[in-house]
Amino acid sequence: MIQGVEAGEAFTSVVRMVAHAPIIDELTDAYVAPPWTGRVGDTDGGAGSVPGAPRWASVTSGLEIFEHPIAGDQLVARDITVRLAPGIGSTALLSAYRIEHRVAGPYAWASIEVPAAQGAGSIEGYQQGEVVELRALAVSRDGLEGPYSPIATITVGEDDPTLPTALDAQSITASSGLGNATITVAVPSGATTAIQLFRVPAGSELDVALHAAGDPVPVAAGSTISITDGDATRQTMLENGQFSSVSAWELGDGWTITDGYAAAIMATASETSLSQDISVSANRVLRLAYRMSDWQSGTVTPRLTGGGVVSGPSVGADGRHYVELTTLFGSSSLEFLKSADFVGKLSDVTLYQHTAACAPQGQWDYYAQPRNDAALADVAGPASTEIA
Repeated sequence: MIQGVEAGEAFTSVVRMVAHAPIIDELTDAYVAPPWTGRVGDTDGGAGSVPGAPRWASVTSGLEIFEHPIAGDQLVARDITVRLAPGIGSTALLSAYRIEHRVAGPYAWASIEVPAAQGAGSIEGYQQGEVVELRALAVSRDGLEGPYSPIATITVGEDDPTLPTALDAQSITASSGLGNATITVAVPSGATTAIQLFRVPAGSELDVALHAAGDPVPVAAGSTISITDGDATRQTMLENGQFSSVSAWELGDGWTITDGYAAAIMATASETSLSQDISVSANRVLRLAYRMSDWQSGTVTPRLTGGGVVSGPSVGADGRHYVELTTLFGSSSLEFLKSADFVGKLSDVTLYQHTAACAPQGQWDYYAQPRNDAALADVAGPASTEIA
């Protein structure tokens, strides 16, 4: 029987052989191999073992509230979050931890059970400032319970972030401007480091995800701050837009200016206009705002003339009206063209060139929300104003 082959010199081989023994074949034929298994090693001795007392990895009760506004003086229930680890030297195979808890003192224990693989659980219902005692034990896969851990004590809320103070409802005001509004906020003392503004169409419901006006503005607690929303550099291009006199305006038939109004008090035979010359380049967006009152009949159409006509909507209703008009080459006049039957008054007319920094025209409700790096307070408002 060949036992092995070795390389020799000059391309020869050395063959090592032993005498054939029939017993070798007999033993090979008689051998029955055990069933195959992928397991390696011996059975874990942890089966049937009593687990050791678990260790506290962490116990916390701080708020995680950045997405959930809360005022600094509110007392609300806190979750206590517990993380556990197996006892040092314990070899038992674990299935769960039982965590027991109570208000410190001679009270009955309540309990929750969490899977050992999860290793953590949350305890609900305790109020800020309460002192809570906790203890835990491990349960093996065989259902054996180990000894309790040492009792841990925590004061609920001790890990809370420092909260901003809520604004007083009367501490926010808003004033109108051309392409902007100015919001003044009296910031309370406390932990507020920034204010977030919200601009909401007048009378609509606030949606904090939709209506944020820019980024949070840094503030100092205990101060009063004025925040400009929009472009504060805009100036009206018109003279005497308040109609304090007849100057600067050209009046067609049927128009009069008196007592702060440009009025058409009776129908005329044809359309006529109230106009004022302006100086502006081509391809500029102009924003016009005006008020109509004492309307009885007919319409007024605001438009740019000279080099072509650019018209806004025809209006026949009391109220504040806004329109954007894009200039043409040669645009040189703003007109209010009244229909022959228009009877009503115009007042408070402004016209300015729009910029990318301008806030949108219209009637708005403003809200303010104190915040810091950790939390949000309640929203205060509304403070109502106009952006012309």
